[in-house]
Amino acid sequence: MFKKAVIAIVLTAGILGAWTQQYIRGYDPQNLANWKLSPLDEIFGTGGPDQYGYRWIDSDTIGGPTYNWIDITSIGTEVTGLADDNVVGPFSIGFDFPYYWYAVDKFWVCSNGVISFSSGDMWIPHDGGSLIPNPDMPNDVVAPLGGDLNFAMGRGQVFYYTNNTDSLIVSFIDVPEWHYGTDTSGSHTFQLILYKGDSTITFQYGPQRGNFNYGYPGATPACGIGIENVSGQIGLQYLYNNNPSQNMYEDSLAILFYPPDTTTFQVTDISVFESANTDNLGFFIAVGDTFNPYMIVKNSGNQDVANYTAYFKIRKIPGTYVYSDSATGGPLAPGAMDTLFFSPWIPQEPLTCEIKSWVHLDGDMLPTNDSVKLDVRSITGETWLTYLNDTVNVALINWLGAGGGWGARFTPPVYPCEIETIAVVLGMGQSGPADAIIMLMDDDGPNGMPGTILLQDTVTVTDTAAWYLLLPRTGPITITDGSFYVGAIQLGDDGPAFGFDQMPPFSRQAMEYTGSWAPYRDKELNDPGAKVFVHMEVDVAEMGSPVLVTTYRPRLLSLYPSITRKDINIAFSNPHAGLVSAKLFDSSGRLVKSWNLGNLKEGKFKRTLTVNGLQGVYFLQIENEKASSSAHKVILLR
Repeated sequence: MFKKAVIAIVLTAGILGAWTQQYIRGYDPQNLANWKLSPLDEIFGTGGPDQYGYRWIDSDTIGGPTYNWIDITSIGTEVTGLADDNVVGPFSIGFDFPYYWYAVDKFWVCSNGVISFSSGDMWIPHDGGSLIPNPDMPNDVVAPLGGDLNFAMGRGQVFYYTNNTDSLIVSFIDVPEWHYGTDTSGSHTFQLILYKGDSTITFQYGPQRGNFNYGYPGATPACGIGIENVSGQIGLQYLYNNNPSQNMYEDSLAILFYPPDTTTFQVTDISVFESANTDNLGFFIAVGDTFNPYMIVKNSGNQDVANYTAYFKIRKIPGTYVYSDSATGGPLAPGAMDTLFFSPWIPQEPLTCEIKSWVHLDGDMLPTNDSVKLDVRSITGETWLTYLNDTVNVALINWLGAGGGWGARFTPPVYPCEIETIAVVLGMGQSGPADAIIMLMDDDGPNGMPGTILLQDTVTVTDTAAWYLLLPRTGPITITDGSFYVGAIQLGDDGPAFGFDQMPPFSRQAMEYTGSWAPYRDKELNDPGAKVFVHMEVDVAEMGSPVLVTTYRPRLLSLYPSITRKDINIAFSNPHAGLVSAKLFDSSGRLVKSWNLGNLKEGKFKRTLTVNGLQGVYFLQIENEKASSSAHKVILLR
């Protein structure tokens, strides 16, 4: 096996049917809420409250929950695709579950014993056993056993079951921990239960074998158990940086996290939920094309918000602002979202820029979610696609062990896109020259992850740090839709290393490979040393400069929720007056449903599309009389 300690050297280079509360927990919630705790109870069998009022109590304590494992393997859905340090989802909870002062309806599963209600950007919660809560990513997590687990060892399963009314169970079964080398010992079985009836979260622990010591000298055994809110600033910890062999939790243990019956805790907070594109990722735009800035603002608190101000700015790097606009929004009820549109921006030359979007509300209590920064590049029809800002000082990072890798996702601004050259920064390992596989991959894997290998080759890295190229042997490779990935996998035990740029802004497009591909755990701090030389169709505008032919293409600015059983809310721009429609295609490209959006003028619009009765993975496009938008994926549930 490979990893876990990542070595970084800075060099210079040019995630049942209905049952009763008593069946699961066996306690009287009214008595529990009024229980007067002794100092000894507070140390050994109970905990809390946190700032909101959540407390925990375990089955070793009088009046605590009763351990009663619920087997869902025959009725639940198996979560496939889990490997090492990766995330799968989102999945529907099946109902709105009250959590802190807001409701959640979907979840992501991390291979390291954690779920998140708001993001797939997680690997180990705060490095496996660090303090919960913690404002660092990941946030909005429920961690029944946040440790370094590894499904890539050939064992381990996860199942989930929802009755679509009030109960969700997620079970991790016989999952080994990660070890350096070929050791596959250790086994951890546990489950979490969400129950809407009293808004409680229950953890249950089956057989526990192993101690998370990773199998190499100097490793710190670490696992964490707890819950935290969407900001990571409020939460409750049961176990912190402890080794299971120290009996801090054991087989046949149950832990109950329960909210207060009432709370006076008030949160005034708005946040930037989405800016410029879904997932707030770096992107490319064609010179001469029209970019339509937008922002989705969410009331993340539990108090009504009257009015707020949103700002959207674009700064040339290095240099001054090339675009600035603002808008006023509100009112917003708790949990509600609003989409704000800003004036268009048309870049007239190739630029590397930083988008800065933020919201201002008097009395906002959580400033950490008020802003988003991301990378945007305006490009011509024949150019290098890259996210690099600093091409001189590059951080070289390698896995501890062969078989790990890194990469990046690229989405062209126009199609077809012909790929002529792939290049990645690689450096020798500590032991000297080493081999690496460089590859180009399509986005047809699960959840849009790397799938079909379009091109690959093995190179021997003999330089301290240098660009290594991969060229198609029979001519350019053409991409006609979606995204593609460039990656490299080290074949030596300590190298070669992959180059990263650590100068902001960051694209958040970095990927890692640990047996399967997933977003890189440190993508907020690194951009991959990768670039692709491409050729795209160009035309000559009236002013005489070459621009990409995207003049009439509508853009699907926003689609939410992306997993639903009834309605989809969309925001889109239409640059050509006339009839506009929305079309839904299945994965084979067959049109399954369409909506007439009307005879529209040029501008930006919002619509709600009803999609109930369909099930599966679909793709939505906006179409006017001249062109179609790129497709956005949506998962529909019955």
